Formats: sequence, C-alpha cells, structure tokens
Amino acid sequence: MSSYPTSAERKVESPYTQYESDGHYLSGHVFQRRRLGTILSCGLACSNLPRCISVNYHLTQGVCELNDESVTVNQNIQLYNDSDYIYLDIKSDYNEANLYQRGCSSGPCLNGGHCSDAHIESCSVPNDYLLYICNCPEGTRGLNCDIVIEYNEVAEGKTAHQINTAWRWNGYAKNAIDGNTYQWFNYPNTSCTHTNKTVNPWWMVDLQDVYIIKWVNITNRMHSANKINNRILDSELHIGLSTTIKENRQCGETIDVFNITYLFDCQRMLGRYVGVQKFSETETVMSLCEVQVYADITGTCSTIHYQLTPSSNVNGYS
Repeated sequence: MSSYPTSAERKVESPYTQYESDGHYLSGHVFQRRRLGTILSCGLACSNLPRCISVNYHLTQGVCELNDESVTVNQNIQLYNDSDYIYLDIKSDYNEANLYQRGCSSGPCLNGGHCSDAHIESCSVPNDYLLYICNCPEGTRGLNCDIVIEYNEVAEGKTAHQINTAWRWNGYAKNAIDGNTYQWFNYPNTSCTHTNKTVNPWWMVDLQDVYIIKWVNITNRMHSANKINNRILDSELHIGLSTTIKENRQCGETIDVFNITYLFDCQRMLGRYVGVQKFSETETVMSLCEVQVYADITGTCSTIHYQLTPSSNVNGYS
C-alpha cells in the first residue's frame, strides 16, 4: 500500500473538500473511474467536473471513482464499509452546477422564483443533464433567486467630466456628484454644474465599474423668483460602456417638461458611464445640481459567472 496523507493533512491541502470518511465508499452512483496517484488528485479531478460531487478513492489500487451523488446533498443514502476506501464530499462552491441535474423537482428557486426545466446542449455539460432556469421576481436575482437585491447610490465621489466649465461660476462637473441636492445656484458656493455656451453640451460620470443600474435621479437647478431653470431641457440620459454618450443606450425619454427633479427608471441597464447630453442646433448652456445613480450593489457586472442563455433574465449575476 502506498503512503497517503492523514485526514488532518488532507484538509489543509484540499480546500475543495467539505466532508470525508476513512474506510467508507458510496455505492451505485459512480459515473466514471480514473487511475490517479493520490487522493488529493482524485478530489481535484472531481472539483473540475460539473457532474461530480463526491469521490471514492481506493488506496491499494489508486482508483478514483467519481460520483454524481453525495451524502451531504442526499441524506437518504448511506456509505458502505471498506478499509481500502476513503470517501470525500466536494464543497458546493466547486460543484454548484450539479444541482442542474435534478431540475425543478428539487425546488431550487427561492424567494418566489418560478422554475422551468430545460435541456441545454453544451460542450461542458453532459447531454443527459436535466437543467433548470429560475425566473426571478422583482427584487431578487441569482442562479436560484437567492440574492435579494439592494440598490445604493454609486455616483457620489466618483469622477465626473463635462464639455467645458464656466469657471467664473465655479460650475465644476464634480458638483453634480458631491451628495448635495441643494437646488439654488448660490455663487460662489454653488453645488451645481455650469458649462459655457456651446452646441450639444454634455456631462458624464465614470462609475469606475460596470453596474446594473435601476434608477437615476437628476436634480434640476432653480432660477430666481422660484422659477425652475430650463438648462437641462431637451437633454437625454444615456448609460453604457462608451465614453461617447450618444453611443450608449438611452434611459427614459428626452426631458421636455420643467421639473425640480427627474427620476428615470432604467430597468437594470448595464453601464459604467452615465451621461446627460443636451441636443441643440444653437449654442446653449447645461446646468445640473445633482445626479444620483442607484445600482445593484449585491454584484457588479465584473462578477458575472454564469448565464444559461442570452435571454436568461440577468440570472447569471452573482
């Protein structure tokens, strides 16, 4: 018999193992056998296969048996005694996709999510797999609708730019993301932006990551005698990955009415750059007092890890 690590040594060296039992094996659920030199390499082989969630390792023969069932997932099955075997369960972080095999019968969708069975052909998923898709209700997402979405303001303190700046009015681009929604242009202590006269003036914030954006709230500027300023009239809100505002998708409609604030429901648009541009044939100015961007902080787009189909209701975000 070749030497092999003790249980304590294996737990240190194999972060993919969540449970092990010396002198036991699981019967009736082996889908593949491999001859491997160590139990650690056996566990690693399992962690790299979507279908595998546990292993039996035969110490004298060096045979690794890959199982598609485990005593952790299914507590109704039992292990059998054999001193030549070691049984390992693989952590769910390494075999999350195995739940697909059970389909909707396992009740995988949480928080009121609706489950639909689906067969998906893929080079990385066995043809006999029964998969599922969770259609998540508003306010949840994730593979199993297990993540309750939190929307937080993400623009304050980031980096803002505009076409130019009216220096005499201290109308800096950063004024619109300083957290101050005060609506009066109180020079010289103003908290609003102000451009010089120009054709098609614009303002934009770089969120410094790609977010799933739900709402954008724009605070307009008040004029004298309690009159609402018209300096964002005919403006559009665009969100996307381009630093050129017009190349990004538009959220909502063009601003064509006088309001103190404008709340845009962007319906979970993806974007890093949030821009406001005023389209005009003649020279004009743009002035904003605050732009607040509310995004899904439970996961930025850079954490995307799985997407079943192109129409998967953004359930691929973690």
